[in-house]
Amino acid sequence: MKDIKRISDPELEMYLNREKRQRKSRARLKEIKYLFNRKNRKLFIEAIFQKDVKAFNQFLEKLNQKKGWAESFNFVREELIRRKINIYQSESVRLIDLLYRFYYPEEI
Repeated sequence: MKDIKRISDPELEMYLNREKRQRKSRARLKEIKYLFNRKNRKLFIEAIFQKDVKAFNQFLEKLNQKKGWAESFNFVREELIRRKINIYQSESVRLIDLLYRFYYPEEI
């Protein structure tokens, strides 16, 4: 980190703005909804949520509020059971795998 006292005002402003953007970016990555790319979103919406985008988005909002892998996994498992989706079908496995990677990225 630079010594802030030695930085000129415009340079200080740029530095602080860059730091703020980086913090926002890191915080954003901690949200589960940013875990899914377009292809995966489409797959899950079609295969698990019967093409109901609103239901999928609500599911993600609730999932984002869970604390930790175990609580998130149980929530996903209950949702799959409620929707009568086999937990071992490829889409379910992919969803759970992505969620696991979210909580344990160092194991990838």
